[in-house]
Amino acid sequence: MGQRISVSQDFVWTYTEQPHANRRAAIVKKYPEIKRLFGVDVSLKYVVLCSVIGQIIAAYLLRDADWLLIFLQAYFYGGLVNHALTLAIHDISHNTAFGNDAPLKNRFFGMVANLPIAIPISISFKKYHVEHHRYLGEDALDTDVPTEFEAKFFTSPARKILWLILQPLFYALRPLLIYKKYPTDLEIVNFLVQLSFNVAIWQWFGAKSLIYLLSGTLMALGGHPSAAHFVAEHYLFDEDSKQETYSYYGPFNWVLYNVGYHNEHHDFPYIPGRNLPQVRKIAPEFYDTLHHHDSCLSVLHDFIFTPSMGPFRRLKRSPSVPQERYGDNPLRKYFSLSNIARKVKSVLQYFYLSNQLKGVTPYQKCVIDLKKFLTDETSEDPTELEEDEVITDVAKWSMIVKTAAKYFNKEEPDGVYKGFFRLLLEMHSFATELGETIRVMRRLMATIMSSFHAYLKKDEDCENDTENSFEGEEKIIELKLNILESVSHNDEIYIRTFDTIACKMKPKHVKLIAVVFGLGLVENDVKLQLKAISHMMESRDWPNAIRWIVFFQLKDHFTFEEVVCRLLLDSAVGTLELFIDDDAEQQTRLIKYLDRIIGGKLRDDGTLTELESRVTRSKNVEKAVAKLLRTYGFPDSMVPNALGLRARECLMFHHHSWARDSASGARDCLESMALQAMSVSPFVRDYYLNYLCKQNMQKCALYYAVRMQLDLSFYPNALKKFCLDFPFEADNTLAFVTEENSKRLRVYQLEEKNGCGLELQNGKIVPIHLVDNFTVLNHVMETISKEKIVGVDAEWKPPFVSMNEQVALIQISTPKEIFLIDVAVLENELSPQQWLLFFRSLFCSKTLHAIGYDFRNDLNVLKNTFPYISALAPETRNIMCLFKLLKEATSIPDASELIFGDEPVKNLNLAEVTKIFLNIDMDKSERVGNWLQRPLRDEQKKYAALDAYCVGGIFYKITKILPRLTREIRAELLNAAMLPIEEKSRSQELNED
Repeated sequence: MGQRISVSQDFVWTYTEQPHANRRAAIVKKYPEIKRLFGVDVSLKYVVLCSVIGQIIAAYLLRDADWLLIFLQAYFYGGLVNHALTLAIHDISHNTAFGNDAPLKNRFFGMVANLPIAIPISISFKKYHVEHHRYLGEDALDTDVPTEFEAKFFTSPARKILWLILQPLFYALRPLLIYKKYPTDLEIVNFLVQLSFNVAIWQWFGAKSLIYLLSGTLMALGGHPSAAHFVAEHYLFDEDSKQETYSYYGPFNWVLYNVGYHNEHHDFPYIPGRNLPQVRKIAPEFYDTLHHHDSCLSVLHDFIFTPSMGPFRRLKRSPSVPQERYGDNPLRKYFSLSNIARKVKSVLQYFYLSNQLKGVTPYQKCVIDLKKFLTDETSEDPTELEEDEVITDVAKWSMIVKTAAKYFNKEEPDGVYKGFFRLLLEMHSFATELGETIRVMRRLMATIMSSFHAYLKKDEDCENDTENSFEGEEKIIELKLNILESVSHNDEIYIRTFDTIACKMKPKHVKLIAVVFGLGLVENDVKLQLKAISHMMESRDWPNAIRWIVFFQLKDHFTFEEVVCRLLLDSAVGTLELFIDDDAEQQTRLIKYLDRIIGGKLRDDGTLTELESRVTRSKNVEKAVAKLLRTYGFPDSMVPNALGLRARECLMFHHHSWARDSASGARDCLESMALQAMSVSPFVRDYYLNYLCKQNMQKCALYYAVRMQLDLSFYPNALKKFCLDFPFEADNTLAFVTEENSKRLRVYQLEEKNGCGLELQNGKIVPIHLVDNFTVLNHVMETISKEKIVGVDAEWKPPFVSMNEQVALIQISTPKEIFLIDVAVLENELSPQQWLLFFRSLFCSKTLHAIGYDFRNDLNVLKNTFPYISALAPETRNIMCLFKLLKEATSIPDASELIFGDEPVKNLNLAEVTKIFLNIDMDKSERVGNWLQRPLRDEQKKYAALDAYCVGGIFYKITKILPRLTREIRAELLNAAMLPIEEKSRSQELNED
């Protein structure tokens, strides 16, 4: 058994961020109702107290028991209870016993839960556990990761068993070795409380009772099945992925406060353990695809007897911040003179106000209290909040809610609605005088309106009417209508409040405004709504205006074309989508209308209105069409004018490029692009031929007309006149084109026969292979599977082929040969499964590094061309961007000097970088060529191959330099270079580390 040594020699270093914060954001965005799980577990304190009392009783009963019985009881009962109490302390450390408003209550209750454990761990655990969440896996910050000694020594099954048994020892010593923090005042209190309890047990019950408690703790946290969660949570059991956190869904969760739901816990550390199963139930698609455990015994067996498993099987990151030696001292703060003075002042103010408020109306008292809360700059200490929480001034806003609710409940029903309006106006005026930001102003108004909304939904008279809930509902509705009808919508205070408040709120508040202002109860309301919307439009608050139009169904009151144009002029495409919503008919109408506008620009026929002409003078309409086509899933055939305009602009760009550089390569590039662009639309063709004639280039125009085999009747008038004036030119051009076609055919045949290779400046020739069938593609996959580094690049189709960029060619370079994957040919021959097989071999290999240059753009275009490769996101690894690595190196002096030398780098474009590292001069004349034409010219093949070859060659040279840098700098560079297929906000990418 001792001979099966763990094969791991180092931790698994990663250069990506932990996935939990991004997954949390995605889940909350998709399932906002998950926030209901936040907060306090009301049963936690009672369960903990019962456990503590039960252990004290057990210790008492065992005071004179036989030692064998004591240890058996400690292992099978007491140890399990103590282990559960350590996990109760874990839950309490997240403030789930009394909430974030009472951090000290949580800390002291943690000490109570600590009592039967016999070792003072509660406060120290909290101190280091917050760092574990915030800096998961970071070297020298996360003390949950084993030390190098542990990882190197405990490698055989026997040693791993010993390591598991000694877990309590290592968890206690690890912080002292890698992250020493000075003790806080609460830790000292925790120690004294625990010492007093232990002495009391010793004195009252005897030594056996204390040993029972202590041995239960040591056994249960070490050699006990329940302790399997220590290795189940973050050790890499799945060899094919770098999933950092694992959940356990077995029966031990019933007694261990659901600590097994560990992915869910790291995603939502402020949700009590009791509610964690609900997280998976609400958002199953985020968790069901992750690897998880079902058996603690299986976890222990696999960890001990699998050679690849051991303490080294943990993900590690470079530290993002320096160590912080000093912790907070909450007691010192709490009993500081300033805090005592503040509390005394609050008490005196309370008695003073109690005398002053005699005879004051509920409304006046509410206003006084709200003003006090707004001007009180002190609030509960927000320390102790979990990482990534954005909760500030919790107590202040909680009191504002309670104060407003108290007023509404005390006010007479016939006066509460007017009082609500007065309160909004007065607090708005007061907050304005204080100079509060618009964010605080909106929050205050929304808080008051939400309190009133809650009051409208509540009928105290029927709270106890359990016999007939239907009658209660009727009473609630009746009460709501009575209150909302108590103030006329023509009343001055109603109109003033509506004008002051409604237009200044966020779009998300429209439903709340509709309820509390009783909109829809009176026909006249539409005038108020239209007035508010007009005001929003004038101030260009388009999100609010459109949300109101959609919510109140007022689209018929606005001209479709005008709204669309005004939104485009303000670049509010996202708001435009909201205006259209999910109405397929409206979506089609929008796309066709936008294409009609573009058509007016393309033809310049004077059919556009002034507003539409203003839209066409910007690029917004063309960008909007591309985005909306992708969003709605419509084909490019719906926007022929947009494609035509793109073709014209692309053609003119190439024409002017050729005019500046009349080399043969530029001429061939222009000719290929021009012929394809003019085939897109007759308007493009006529525009360019007319342009050539105006530039006295009639022969060039005639050449293109002949190449397109255009009938004379379709010639522009200027070109017809030229042909009539010079009849022999048409025959000469036809003969020239015929001869040129024959020459090109012979050249292509010769190139096909001789093959193509990339000749380097040292005389080396690297063969180039065009891959245009699946058999050859299989050979490519087999070849790259044997490599460690390949350079990858992509060439795109002309922009007028599709409104969203598409890949025409993928280049893959190894040191010995270069492959050009002909996507333009293969995309119609290969199935999605075959493409996925190829991309998996390129982007999901454990050993292969796919290196690109400024590669994020190429990845995005690959996803446009092959949308289904997003499914590979959880499997992707080792996709790296050389540009990002070099850019990061320039910001680190040691790396910059070692990689680039003393000479400062002026530009990080690929041509200059290639010259520095490989001493190769790159010819970029083919950069904007037509990569859709077939067959490809040898010059195009060589250009495409050179990019991929240079990227791979440069990265190979840099890998020889990296070992001379410190591990921290290496980690920074590689972390900057790593690229996922998906952006980090997408749910599929969230499931990978």
